Amino acid sequence: MVCLATTGAWGAAPVPHDLQAALLVKVLDYDRSLVERVPGDLPILLVWEESRSRSRADCRAMAKALAPMEGKPVRGKRVRVERWQLPSDVAGAELERRLRGAGAVYLCRGTTQAKRVVRAAMSVGVLSVEADREAVERGAMIGFGIKENRPRLFVNIASIKTAKIRLDPRLLVIADRL
Repeated sequence: MVCLATTGAWGAAPVPHDLQAALLVKVLDYDRSLVERVPGDLPILLVWEESRSRSRADCRAMAKALAPMEGKPVRGKRVRVERWQLPSDVAGAELERRLRGAGAVYLCRGTTQAKRVVRAAMSVGVLSVEADREAVERGAMIGFGIKENRPRLFVNIASIKTAKIRLDPRLLVIADRL
């Protein structure tokens, strides 16, 4: 998830990558199912496509923003950032295998296969994160936005339930549920 570019009431300002990174790690701290679904370290998987310059740039920016979080403990697990260049011909089973065990998968903006990745993440119980509200409306579990100069967190409750992820109700109280 990367720069948010929305219009209308949500404004046109992107959510800075460093703010997205901080929010993402904070959301993981409110994931009650994290310990049981993620063995070992806590990988945050950045998914991008080589053929999409926007996706490449977004991945670099998000990796840079997450770098200070590397090794940070979240629910007793150490954050580890991984980049994965999504092959155009990746099979469903391979996609699920690659996502399994991640704490979250962040779809870099410009990734054309986002819908497939979100579906695979749901099927293996991995939190899917994108940069904007519209992505959450399309099925991603978590997204970010800015309204009235304040960061907002968007949560797709149906997708969270399908993935069997249990978020702390204290997080859901402050989130915009879609």
